[in-house]
Amino acid sequence: MDTHRIASINLMHQGVVRFNAAVEKEKKMALEDLVRTGRFTPLHSGDGPYDVTVSLENADRMLLEVKNIQGETSRHSLALSPLRKLIKDYFVMCEALQESLGTATTDKIEAIDMARRSLHDEAAELIISQLNDSIETCLDTSRRLFTLACVLHCR
Repeated sequence: MDTHRIASINLMHQGVVRFNAAVEKEKKMALEDLVRTGRFTPLHSGDGPYDVTVSLENADRMLLEVKNIQGETSRHSLALSPLRKLIKDYFVMCEALQESLGTATTDKIEAIDMARRSLHDEAAELIISQLNDSIETCLDTSRRLFTLACVLHCR
């Protein structure tokens, strides 16, 4: 049994939230990728695989509630204020990418996508450093967590 993986992940929203098709697709892909390939090891916690619930806490923190295989639950909080500008810029890049599809040159589309991926990587590195004392994770898993942070900020 792989003790460093996520068995299930749930995203909790306050109230009823309806996303546009692009956001819904990104959310679904992030959740599926986290279960399929996510690497995740809460420190000072029991073995996995883990059941994870992601939600907002006081609108300024992302809360990860992690239940290990023994049924014990731990809570890990991630400050969102350092990510706010990256989230805003990421939304701008995603919008620019959508607008450019079908009208812009391939080079322009690739440049926008490269900038979007760069923002995503920067945010993932920030998440890794913030979680460093409580959860060990990889860049790909942190990228997916950033996607979920962005989804939680959709109104």
